[in-house]
Amino acid sequence: MTSELPALSSGERRQLRQLGITDFPALIQRLGPQGWRAFLDFFSASIPNQNTKRAYLRAVWEFLGRCEDSGIEELVHIEPFMVGAYVEHLGKPKDAGGLGLSKASVKLKLAAIRSFFDHLVVHQVLPKSPALSVRGPKLKVRKGKTPVLSLEDFQKLTETIDTSTLVGKRDFAWLTVAFTSWCRVSAVTALRLKDYEHSGKRSFLHVEEKGGEVDRMPIHHKAQDALDELVAAAGLTDKDAPLFQSVDRSGAYTGRQLLRNKAWEMVRRRARQAGVPENICTHTFRASGITEFIRAGGRIERAQRRAHHADSRTTKLYDHSDDDVTLEDIELVQF
Repeated sequence: MTSELPALSSGERRQLRQLGITDFPALIQRLGPQGWRAFLDFFSASIPNQNTKRAYLRAVWEFLGRCEDSGIEELVHIEPFMVGAYVEHLGKPKDAGGLGLSKASVKLKLAAIRSFFDHLVVHQVLPKSPALSVRGPKLKVRKGKTPVLSLEDFQKLTETIDTSTLVGKRDFAWLTVAFTSWCRVSAVTALRLKDYEHSGKRSFLHVEEKGGEVDRMPIHHKAQDALDELVAAAGLTDKDAPLFQSVDRSGAYTGRQLLRNKAWEMVRRRARQAGVPENICTHTFRASGITEFIRAGGRIERAQRRAHHADSRTTKLYDHSDDDVTLEDIELVQF
């Protein structure tokens, strides 16, 4: 699928390394320098979110690889029906020769392919986009799939943590901040001491959310107590020090930020210890916090603003407050 790297500047090679790429797809190489740079620009500059960047890169790479395997030698030779056939292949059941991906996964991959070709058209690399007229599967989601914890299960989860140790204080504070702030896991793990502000009797967190949006939000009193204990126990004084750090074998802070995957491992480990559902994930606390807010009488509009959602329909996907009501309605029929 690939051949040797073309002549690139040191900056362009650094961009490739940051993307985890050692070479270009052959279809991109044949476009020449203008195509190489449009490819780099799309993945390194046009997509600020790292998770989206990785997902889009994987989707485009897989599509270009399939095109090359099918004998396509030039990007301009890709036709809309080829993109449509690929999208159909993605969603077709495995026993029918497809990949059996969910509708949501198919739509994400099509969005990546469409955005990529649109970018090439804008940069005058291609005259038109072969993905423009291709439509993905219809998908209407009324309730998100993220598992949520009840308030009782969250309390059980945190009560089983031994907070006499630094690791226990860190995990307790992380869970409490995630549950009460509704921040995305990347925003929580990225918090530093300078982001924890005291103003009189109130405390605030300066959180950088998706899209680079920075928010100054008041912190729940239980999260404030947990953070105060953590900062004191860890002896944090450097304003640039991460609030949540990895630990060495002795249980002491290393100075390095707690990684997202390590936070996920921590959540699963604590869930097993507490005997709460193990299918929860780091995103569970965002969904659980929103659910409990709505259940307690909070308005969806305020939840939307707090969660930094552009559309209230996205916020409603996180709201599971009516799940038990629906179950009660079903159980009204006795037989």
